Amino acid sequence: MRGFFGNQIMTSVLSTILGGLLLLTIVSPAMAESLSFQLETFADGHFSIENRGDERAYRPSIWQLASSGDWERLALEGDGPGEIAPLKKVRGLMLTSTTPNRTHPAYLRPFLVHVHDQAGAPIAQIAWPLPPRQATDRLETQHIGARLRIYAPSKTQASIRATYVLIVPDQGVAQLAYPLDTFTGLSRVVRHAWGVEPWFEVESGVGLAGAWLLHEEANSATEGLSLQIVPEGLLRGQTHQPFWVLVSIGKAILIFVGALAVVSLLLILLGLCLQRKKTVHE
Repeated sequence: MRGFFGNQIMTSVLSTILGGLLLLTIVSPAMAESLSFQLETFADGHFSIENRGDERAYRPSIWQLASSGDWERLALEGDGPGEIAPLKKVRGLMLTSTTPNRTHPAYLRPFLVHVHDQAGAPIAQIAWPLPPRQATDRLETQHIGARLRIYAPSKTQASIRATYVLIVPDQGVAQLAYPLDTFTGLSRVVRHAWGVEPWFEVESGVGLAGAWLLHEEANSATEGLSLQIVPEGLLRGQTHQPFWVLVSIGKAILIFVGALAVVSLLLILLGLCLQRKKTVHE
């Protein structure tokens, strides 16, 4: 019987810890769901978009940037599905008009994929049939209120002459209180030629949407535009949850972890005390 109580206590401790880990394992998949898409283009002018995430994408619409600078909605086969399940595809026809101008974003033939997640929150992603080169000089950016501020190139970034901004404003949790609107596409791509002004701003929405910046540089006529991605100001999910919900979730997690640690420590101390008493009596 020596060590029985100590072993029993340690078993209880392990059970408590494993129970906590099991709970975290159960909760994690629900929090880790994601949406991502893979684009494939074909020589006959067709394209396919595959949902490579682990949740369904609802009310999909696919757009492509035309040489006019406007986003045009692409027709999908079968009038377009109401949703795209994980690992499922939608097909359609690409735009036939292109531009030979390497300093225009339409040269890259970007696709905009717009969907809603299971909570009704809108999500926009851009795919590039002709991937742009990554920007080596990144402009400073800052979310201020519901706008994204883009600062002028520094002296060492003087080769950046102009910047195109591709952005889908995100209105955050407020929009979830209303019926889903039909997405009508983005406005014409914004081009800002840099002069003496220290910065310029575009609307990002209270959800602090990210943006795609395409920089026109001195060598863009031959090398093309360079891409700088501005991340969202909030993580997905935070964008569509009130602040008090985030605080409550954070507190609940901290309380649970703290309680688990305290209980485990008390059980270990109790086991050591019982083991010591048993040793003294023997």
